[in-house]
Amino acid sequence: MKQLFKILMMAVFATAFIACNDDDGVSFVGKDNYIVAFSLTVDGVTYDASITEGKIKVSIPYNVSLENAKASYTLSENARINPDPAEITAWDEEWQFIATADNKESRVYHYTYEYSDISKSGNVVLETQADVDKFKATQINSIDGNLTIGTDNGDGIENLDGLSNLESVTNSIIIKSSYKGQNLEGLASLKHAGSIKLGTLYKMSDNETLEDIALPALEEITGDLILRNALVKNINLPLLASVGETFNITTDNLTSVNVNMLSFIGDDLTLIGSTTATESSDIESIVFPQLKKVGGNMTIQYQKSMTSIYYPVLEEIDGMTTLDQCSQMPGLVFPELVRSGGFTFTQCSALSDIQAPEMLKSGEIYIRNCSNVNNIDFSKMTEVDGDLYLNSGTIKDLTGFAALETVNGVFTLTGVKNVSDFSCLSHLKNVKGLSLGGVGITELDLRGIDFNGGELRLTCEKLATVKADDTFNGSIYIRPDNTSRITSFTFEGFSVINGNFESGNFNYVTAFTLPMKIIKGDAIIAISGVTAAPVKDIDIPNLTEVGGSLAIQQIPKAAAKCSFGSLMKVGKSLNMKVTSLRCGVEMPKLQSIGEAFTSEENKVSTWQISDEEEFNYPELTIINGSLTINTGAKTDFKIEKFSFPKLRAIEGGLTISPTRITDAYRNEALTTLEFPSLESVESIKIVNQNALKNFSTFAPLFTKNILTETSQWSVSTCGYNPTYADMKAGKYEEP
Repeated sequence: MKQLFKILMMAVFATAFIACNDDDGVSFVGKDNYIVAFSLTVDGVTYDASITEGKIKVSIPYNVSLENAKASYTLSENARINPDPAEITAWDEEWQFIATADNKESRVYHYTYEYSDISKSGNVVLETQADVDKFKATQINSIDGNLTIGTDNGDGIENLDGLSNLESVTNSIIIKSSYKGQNLEGLASLKHAGSIKLGTLYKMSDNETLEDIALPALEEITGDLILRNALVKNINLPLLASVGETFNITTDNLTSVNVNMLSFIGDDLTLIGSTTATESSDIESIVFPQLKKVGGNMTIQYQKSMTSIYYPVLEEIDGMTTLDQCSQMPGLVFPELVRSGGFTFTQCSALSDIQAPEMLKSGEIYIRNCSNVNNIDFSKMTEVDGDLYLNSGTIKDLTGFAALETVNGVFTLTGVKNVSDFSCLSHLKNVKGLSLGGVGITELDLRGIDFNGGELRLTCEKLATVKADDTFNGSIYIRPDNTSRITSFTFEGFSVINGNFESGNFNYVTAFTLPMKIIKGDAIIAISGVTAAPVKDIDIPNLTEVGGSLAIQQIPKAAAKCSFGSLMKVGKSLNMKVTSLRCGVEMPKLQSIGEAFTSEENKVSTWQISDEEEFNYPELTIINGSLTINTGAKTDFKIEKFSFPKLRAIEGGLTISPTRITDAYRNEALTTLEFPSLESVESIKIVNQNALKNFSTFAPLFTKNILTETSQWSVSTCGYNPTYADMKAGKYEEP
């Protein structure tokens, strides 16, 4: 039975299989609804379409007409299409087709077409008019390379009509001297260029005929636009929207520029009105109505007639903006500019108005030799990333910088005598230097401003009070203008100066005092180079330490006091040039000189003295370096004794000598030297001290064998001149 069941089941399956493969009386039902292939044939040439994701696109050369084109197509088996492409003649329009499968399922296709370029790959050089004329016959509208028109000195090319089909040059269009046309009419179809060059950035074009640069279809230059030729007058690029790199127009004769659609310049924008570095160009106005960004520097120079250049929507200039030698330009306004790489305005005598009211940050700013600038509006700018330099006698105030917080360079005001108030810069917190000269302020408040190691430089006529924080993070240079008549000067704050200090030119003050406790760098304390200056009292009562060198000089004869009552340490040299001073320089607590010297530095302290009545350093114990004491002329020198009771070591030589070795400088006053504690010195030299006859103060240096060589001891033209042997023998004073 089981075997019979198996046979019956096999028969059933066989019958079923045969029935499924029997076509007799059963129709095929298709499910596919694809357009498998599509093409158009024009004048015997077939152009196959691309078919992707329901889109049919036919690409044909730009010079082929689709009039009377015939369509061919292939569909899926048993599929139908509506409308029938065979019945369509207007293939220069877009169409929609529906492909329907046998099972009634449909798919939609969209037909479009595009024109393709007839392209030439490689560079094209057209040296003669015949070359230009032959080019038209090629029907080429795109060059994937450079196009050079003409030569430096070959046959002339009169016109560019043969280039009328040209729409694109991927690299440079180079116009040479042998092109003799006045315009570029043959390039009227040009839409895209890599660069257009009439001349280069390094050499002017010497073309003698080309005056009008009109390219009405040009939309984009991916590289440079360089037009550097003396004769160019008119530039008309009405559709140009973008220049990828440099935009440079340098010509003597420019009268008009139309770049109304230009919105982007990737590198420098340069407008120079001269090929010979003198004001020449006659253009009066240029407008960039759509320009939003300049990716490099912007330079406007040598424009003798220009009265306006306007950028109504310009937002960003990555480089410097320079306006130079544009004598008729009254103002420069950037209503939307937010960020700039900096500004330089020089030799623009009519310039009075500079505005960038929305700008938040700029690079360095220089305004120099622009004598009529009186209105500056950078009222929202918080940061200058570089120097800020203002030099114009007509600037009235600094309210145009009211929001300024940081100057990452030196802030300089010079020759701005009408500026009498610094308080409008209340937001200023960081500078790397401040220089004020020829400014009308009388009081300067710098509290809250970090100088970041920079210098405060003051050379004003009327300034009499300066205030700062107790710790001043920078250096100070203060020398009033020669015309100054201030009779007093006040420092407030300044307890610690982290840099250097220098003073001088206080020709009319009667008292001079400084509040500093520590000067970490070098210090030059000078009062006046005018010998008859009236200062009576010079007092630096709180100064305990100078980290570098200390120089004291230009102390007038009238001074009755010159005191450094708390000074204990001078890190490097102590130099004094006080040949007119009668009162002496008081340093009763000074203990050390030169301990901050490095091995490579010149370790010398020089004291030039004359009229002082006292010379006493009771606490000085060490001088790391040499000490030279220069005595003055014998008619003026009055010091009888040098006293250093605690000085133990001079890590160098000791020299006592006049400033000049002449009879007029053979001093009669000095009779006594007191160095009772001196234990170490490299050498001693004493010259031209007529009254000095006793050298016993140096006896321990010989008895303890500190001085062991004859070269270490020299005394000449004194009242007594003991040799090295005399000192070794104990003959310390005149017999």
